[in-house]
Amino acid sequence: MTTTLPKSEPPPVVAELARASVDERLRLLGEYETPLQVGKITTFLHAGEADRVKVQHFMSNFPKIPLFEEVVPGLHAVTIELPEDSRFEYKLAVKLGDQSMLSPDPFNRHRATDPHGANSVAFGPGYIEPAWVRPRRAPEGTLVRSTVDSEAYGYPCAVNWYHPATDSDGPLPLLVVHDGSDFVRHAGLLDVLDNLIAERVIPPVVVALVDPIDRMPEYSDDPRQAGFVAEIVREAIAHHGVDDDPANRAYLGASLGAVAALSAAWRHGGVGGLVLLSGSFVTALGGPNKRGLHFLPTIDFVQRFENDPRRPAERIYQACGLYEGLAPDNRKFTPLLASTDAAVTYEEHRDGHHWHNWRNRLARGLSVALGSGDPPPSVTWTHD
Repeated sequence: MTTTLPKSEPPPVVAELARASVDERLRLLGEYETPLQVGKITTFLHAGEADRVKVQHFMSNFPKIPLFEEVVPGLHAVTIELPEDSRFEYKLAVKLGDQSMLSPDPFNRHRATDPHGANSVAFGPGYIEPAWVRPRRAPEGTLVRSTVDSEAYGYPCAVNWYHPATDSDGPLPLLVVHDGSDFVRHAGLLDVLDNLIAERVIPPVVVALVDPIDRMPEYSDDPRQAGFVAEIVREAIAHHGVDDDPANRAYLGASLGAVAALSAAWRHGGVGGLVLLSGSFVTALGGPNKRGLHFLPTIDFVQRFENDPRRPAERIYQACGLYEGLAPDNRKFTPLLASTDAAVTYEEHRDGHHWHNWRNRLARGLSVALGSGDPPPSVTWTHD
């Protein structure tokens, strides 16, 4: 997208902030929180001296946000209307003289983390955050760390195993999660699992949380990673009470992790379900996203999959952020997945390549992949 969001008239509170003393202004900003949202109008603010202020977001296809304007010395603002139901992460980019600073919005209490740090979060009108992402008093599953002696890699590999709190009379389905530790840290996966199981959105499930050592090569259709997943399945059946029926097995991954999840199912036999979130299913180098040579193994995998589209799973949930540079690649890949006779569900949401976007897709994705159907309506809460 090359469009720029149009500016709107700021709400009266901006004039109140302009009249206030520096100390009173900071107090009011802490009380009101930023960005200010009045109906469909959102106002971003910066308190402090600056020559230039802008909202720095991290999405290839999101409309540009105009630069801040100086309201009075020490106060800058920009007022816009964000897209309906949208969510995006940002920092404030402030330039003063020869110095530039990029940091989260200090008066915005909504934060999201990723392996690189933390971002502030803004929401368009109508955005609702799922109730099941919040910590609650659901029965908590247990997490146990073990080591699998991997013949595929030639050395022991650590795996974290989630066991649900709910008792079961028989073997349980298995979910293998790529980038497992990041899903726990940045997407609140353990709370999500506890909540979805307690609300019977998904069945009780054993989850193997795996992490790469060298992510780019290991998750780009590396036969070692696919072999390691097969070893995890055998370990789960032998020692973790998991059903040996491949139909009761699902793999989950985001970005390159989605490539690894698909590769494991394609190389070692189909499974019941796949959850492919913002998959890096790229088909060419360069382009507007400036994809470099490190994507060549992924491109090669996509081409080989196209030439030999064996069915990797009975059910596939595929999702991508509307504002991601990967959205066009995912749209092209969906018909190829569907050509394998898998039941494919594809969704796009007004979000970016972020962990909270992937978190928000888990109820639908896991219910599809584990064969429990669409999640029922549930109590939700807004960001307010």
